[in-house]
Amino acid sequence: MQSRFWMAVLLGFVLVAVSACSGSGDGARITDLEEQLEVEQEARQEAEREAAEAEQERRDAEEEARQAEREAAEAEQERRDAEEEARQAEREAAEAEQERQAAEEAEQEAEAQRQAAEAERQRLQEERDKAAQAASQAQAKAAFDGLGGRLDTGTRSDPGTVSVTPRYAQTAMVTTAPAVQFAGPRRSSSGRWSITTLSNDGSTHIDDLVVYSDIGGPTQVLFTEHATYTNLFSAVANTNNIHATLTGNTHPIVSSRFPGGGRSTTFVHTIDSDPANDGSDRDGNTENDYDTTRFGGTFDGASGTFECTGACTVAHQGGRVYDLASGSWTFTTSKNARAPVDDTSYMYFGWWKRQQKSDQTLSFEMFSGGMHAVADIPDALTGTATYTGTAVGQSAIYQPLGTQSGHGSFTAHAELTADFGTAGAEGTLSGRITNFSNASDWSVTLQSQAINGGAVARADDSVSWTISGNTEVGGGWNAQFFSDVAGSTAYPEGVAGTFDAK
Repeated sequence: MQSRFWMAVLLGFVLVAVSACSGSGDGARITDLEEQLEVEQEARQEAEREAAEAEQERRDAEEEARQAEREAAEAEQERRDAEEEARQAEREAAEAEQERQAAEEAEQEAEAQRQAAEAERQRLQEERDKAAQAASQAQAKAAFDGLGGRLDTGTRSDPGTVSVTPRYAQTAMVTTAPAVQFAGPRRSSSGRWSITTLSNDGSTHIDDLVVYSDIGGPTQVLFTEHATYTNLFSAVANTNNIHATLTGNTHPIVSSRFPGGGRSTTFVHTIDSDPANDGSDRDGNTENDYDTTRFGGTFDGASGTFECTGACTVAHQGGRVYDLASGSWTFTTSKNARAPVDDTSYMYFGWWKRQQKSDQTLSFEMFSGGMHAVADIPDALTGTATYTGTAVGQSAIYQPLGTQSGHGSFTAHAELTADFGTAGAEGTLSGRITNFSNASDWSVTLQSQAINGGAVARADDSVSWTISGNTEVGGGWNAQFFSDVAGSTAYPEGVAGTFDAK
C-alpha cells in the first residue's frame, strides 16, 4: 500500500507539471500520456490482481500445507493408535492363549477326574451287582428251600393251615393257623375269578396270601322254596299269604321300624280295656289288653310284616339287623314273595407265603377247596370232559454257580382233561399248565392219574416240567371235583387242586 500511494503522488505531480507546460502544440502528447497511464494503470491493476491471486494461492497453499500437516499428524496418531491396538491385541491374544492353556489343563484334569469317578462308579456298581446277585441268590435259595424243600434234607416247611369263606363282591373271609392279623385286604378280579390279596408285616413274620374264588351273586327264589321256609319255622300258606310263627330266630331280620333307635330293647304295647270308663270291656274282662304291634321289614331277604303281642324283645345285631329275642312273633309275607339264596357252588384256591424275619426263612402253603365236593363220579358218566381255568402260585429257580436264579409269584393257564371211561369206572385225569406270566417258555404237565372217590391223590414224580426246552420229572399234584349241588348223583362240574414241580 505504501508503494501505490507514492506512485499516485508522483503521478499527480507529473500532471501538474504537464499542465503547467501545456500549450496548443502539445495536445497529442497529453493524449498519449493519458493512454499510457491507462495502460500502465490496467497493467498495475492486473499486476495487483495477479499479486492478490498469488497471495491467495500462497495462503491456500499454506492452508493446504497446514491441513496436510494436520492430516499427517492425525495419520501419525492413527498409526500410533493402530500400533497400540495391535500391541493390546497381542496382549489379549497372549492372555487368551494362557486362558486356553489353563482351560485345556482344567479340562484334562476334569477328564482325569471323570475317568477316575467312572472307574470308581463301575467298581461300586460291580460291587453292588455282586451284592445284589448274592442277595438274589440267597433269596432264590430261600424260596427254593421253602417251595421245594431244603437241598440237604428234601423237606418243605409249611406255614400252617388256611380256612377260606368266599363272599360275593367282597374280599374272602380268611383265617389261618397260626393266626395272622392281615391288614387292609384288597379285592380285584380277573375274568370270572374274584381275587383277595392279604398281607401282614408283623413283628416276627412277613405274610402274603392270595385267594381266587368264583363265587357268584345271590339268586332270587320263591320264599316257599327257601331254606328258611322249609327248615327253620312252621308256616301256613293260604291262597295269598304265608303266615309263620317265629321264636328267637337268628336269621337276618332287618327293619328300621323296630323301637329303640337301633338298640336292643323290650317293649309292651297295651290298650285300655275300658277307655270310656263306663264299665264296659271290649273282650268281656276288666284287664288291660295287649295290642298287636306290626313292623315292616325283611326276613332272610323276603319282604313282609313282623307282628308281636305281649312283651316283645328285639336284640340289635348292628345296622338294621335284629334278632327276635322274646315275645310272640309272627311274620307274614306274600305267597309269591322271593328271597335271595347265596351261591353255594363255588371253588377257591390260592397260596400263603410266610417269611421269618430272624433268618429270612421262607415257607409256603398251597390250598384249594369248594362248596360241594363230589364223593364219587356217577356211574352213568362216560366219555371225556375238558376243564379250563387259572393256575397261580410261587416259583423259584436256584443255580448255585449260575446267574439265572430268581423267584416270585405267577399266574398261568390251566387245562385239565378227564376221561371218565366206561360206565361204573371213575376214570383218569391229566392236565397241562402253560402261559406262565413270568416265563413264556415254561410248561408243566400233570401226568394221567386215577380218579378215586371224586378226587386225585398226590403221587410222587407225577409232574414233568419244561424250561427253555429242557424237560425234567419231579413233583406231584392232587385234585378234587366239585358240583353245583350236593349228593351222590352230583356231576363233576369243576375241579380244583394243587401241584408242585421240582
